[in-house]
Amino acid sequence: MYEIKPITKFTKILVNIILFLGIATTLAVPYIVPKAIKLYSLDKSLTIPTIITIFISGILAVYILNQIRIMINTIFKGNPFILDNVISFKKMGIAAFIIALIFTIKLLFWFTYATVIIVVVFIIAGLLSLTLKDIFKQAVKFKEDNDLTI
Repeated sequence: MYEIKPITKFTKILVNIILFLGIATTLAVPYIVPKAIKLYSLDKSLTIPTIITIFISGILAVYILNQIRIMINTIFKGNPFILDNVISFKKMGIAAFIIALIFTIKLLFWFTYATVIIVVVFIIAGLLSLTLKDIFKQAVKFKEDNDLTI
């Protein structure tokens, strides 16, 4: 049987904490954004678009974290090379590209360098997820072929 490493246990705990904090933060967005806009003396017309942008992105980020949590659980079950993880990587990639798209649209109306960085990071995350999807898909195929051989 596969031995679960301490780093994997730590990662599982950390992902669960971040998932919980992500849910709490996303739910708090409608309350935090208006206060932040007032605090920093920003244009009040930015309130609704900012809430929508951050709220939808937060939901997608929580979705990605949940997919990671699901995948980590397969390690603890001793079988990470399964088709469900291939599907999870695909879902994470699509979610990352949607976040990149949302912030690209935001760039058209309100340019910031931080937004450019967010777009680049989520494009890279999407590409990485889809690449890992293909790697895991091949590993699943090899594993299934090997299981049939034995």
